[in-house]
Amino acid sequence: MHTQTPDAKLSVEKDRLISDLLQLEMPRQCGLELIEETLRATVPKAPREPMPQTAPIRARRAELHALTVEDLRQLLARTTAENARREEAKRFYNQRNAMADFEYWLDMDFWSLDEAVALLSHRDPRTVTRAAIEADIAPKRGKPSGAGNPPTPFTKFFLDLSHRAERSIAMTQSSKLTPTEVIRWAKGVMGPTVPAPLLAYLDGQPALPPEEAQQVHPAAATATPPADELRKTKVKRSVLLDMSDRWKTVESDFQHAKRNGLDEAAKAPERSMWWQEAALDWAARHGKLRPEPSSHTLKSSVFRMGS
Repeated sequence: MHTQTPDAKLSVEKDRLISDLLQLEMPRQCGLELIEETLRATVPKAPREPMPQTAPIRARRAELHALTVEDLRQLLARTTAENARREEAKRFYNQRNAMADFEYWLDMDFWSLDEAVALLSHRDPRTVTRAAIEADIAPKRGKPSGAGNPPTPFTKFFLDLSHRAERSIAMTQSSKLTPTEVIRWAKGVMGPTVPAPLLAYLDGQPALPPEEAQQVHPAAATATPPADELRKTKVKRSVLLDMSDRWKTVESDFQHAKRNGLDEAAKAPERSMWWQEAALDWAARHGKLRPEPSSHTLKSSVFRMGS
């Protein structure tokens, strides 16, 4: 039985490495060169001279033949990695509009489970969803091979995190997860790889003692406290939004808080936290706050209901 000599084996490997490199570096010219060789082999009157379009690939092949096998191995490894980086950069979840705006989302009172997973992956929940990720790697109709985009470290991480979250008691007890709940769960699962803005948000949250953890109902707030007491009670925005019966424009006012002065007058240092008295004072000064029903009015209402 004939066996290849070491030099012959190196020659075969060298040809394979050069072929693989050219497929990565010059795929179009490789296709033209294949057409040229096929024509020569199958068409008797086909031109014997090489096409001008394949001149660059012939020159590149000569350059690669001058390299050692070890140099070719290293070059192929670098080229493969660079091509993978370029392809990854083109994926929809790596585009500018897919990146998370943490300031925007941390101002929300709650997130859904899918939104939480996207944010923990540094992505915008409106663009990068589990359904979109699964569609990206799913088999594609109409493609000869039927294959979708290959899974990547990011898609594997995203789907794994999604599976972990949907099987976590802490993440499924409510459909409305507060940012604090999500980040605390993520620290136990992801450790220091939790996005830095989320860790910073969690570090800024006060650890309230049990007796202070219960928020005072907004109806008990004083609309116009003395000036030195305006910044007294910190509450989440949802507490103030619940006062729409007295503060009809509250939702719109909070949406434009930075422009109308509410943010400057009543925003607490922590994200999503507000000074309750200062916010109510701002609403009263702008004629947006209805006065609380007086005790006389309440008694009259009770009398009329019982009559």
